[in-house]
This record gives sequence, structure tokens and C-alpha cells, in this order.
Amino acid sequence: MPNTISDLSVAQLKRAIQIKEQINKLQSELGSLPGFKTSARKPAASSSMSAATRVRMSNMAKARWAKIKRGSRSATKNRSSGRSTLSAAARQRISEAAKARWAKIKSGNKGSGVNTAATATAKARKPMSAARRAQLAAAMKERWAKIKANKGTPNKLT
Repeated sequence: MPNTISDLSVAQLKRAIQIKEQINKLQSELGSLPGFKTSARKPAASSSMSAATRVRMSNMAKARWAKIKRGSRSATKNRSSGRSTLSAAARQRISEAAKARWAKIKSGNKGSGVNTAATATAKARKPMSAARRAQLAAAMKERWAKIKANKGTPNKLT
């Protein structure tokens, strides 16, 4: 018994074609009967790209990855961050402007336009005296004693 189509004789191949045509004819007749749906599969759609196009696209992708892997600056330049690079002159102008802003802040100039919480608290904060620290510590100890007496619930203090 032959194992592959190439092992079949011409007569056997012709007989196989006749049987296949009969099967297709019977399936179409069965499908035309009301209430019957045949499960004959439609042939798969052919590829929209030719083999040559797929090979060309594959080669282009391989070339792009090779460029990236060898560290080519033109292939990887600003791709990951999406940012453009600044010129040296632009970086210098930004640096000088930042230094000028910080100089105004440190000198205490009110016209700087920068009002951050850090600068406001640094100016308003005064050193705490030892007596005030002792007073606050005593108040906290008293508060925690009340919390422990109420079994850990601070809401019952009032």
C-alpha cells in the first residue's frame, strides 16, 4: 500500500479525483436541503503578501536590530525617551537661569516669584527652647497614658 501521493499511479490519482468530486457534489446537495448546514470548510485565503515581500521585510527588520545591537547612535538616538537633545548653549542658558533663581531665594529677595513650602518654613521656624521641649514631652506622655488607660482607643479621650 503506497504511503504518499507520489507513490500512487496515475489511475489511482484519477480515481481519487473522481471520489473527491462526488463528495463535493453530495455535500452541495445536502446543503441545499432545508434545515441542513454542511460543515464544508472554505479554502484558506491566500496570503496578501508575496514570499519575496516577506523576505524583504524580514531582512529590513534584521538590519534594524543589528544596528541597535551594535550600538549605532543613529538607530538608538532618543528612541527610548522620546526627547530631543538640547544644544550646549541651551543647557547653559537653563543652568544660568536656575542659578539666578536659587541666588534670589537664598538672598531672601521677595521679588523672586518662587514661594515654596521649604523656604517659607525655613524662615518661620525658630529653635525650640529646652523648657518648651520638656513641656511637649510631658503632654505627650500624659496623652499616651490616657490612651493606654482606655485600652488603646484615642477616641475616648474627650
